[in-house]
Amino acid sequence: MAKLTAKKLAAVAAPAPDPGATARIVRQVTSAFVGRLPAAARSGHYRVEPGDQFDGSYAVPDGHYRVVGADWIVAFRDGRFVEAYRALPPDYGGAAVIAVAADG
Repeated sequence: MAKLTAKKLAAVAAPAPDPGATARIVRQVTSAFVGRLPAAARSGHYRVEPGDQFDGSYAVPDGHYRVVGADWIVAFRDGRFVEAYRALPPDYGGAAVIAVAADG
């Protein structure tokens, strides 16, 4: 039998994320990021470092998200906003990007 680690146990015990709350948080983070676009992001990619103005804990499942109509994809890992990058045609980040409605 496989050993159940603390991380696996937490994942099993954690309630399923609320899609509506996730969408609201992704919209808020995207809006804040785009509204205060750091000069370092002008290259099309931005990595959020510890202590950065965008660093913080968010109740968002791991993934890459794009608010429909936005030019940026925001990525979350382990409840942290970790990076943003430009959503470029033709596929705007590809099938792995989770689309979030622009309004909710």
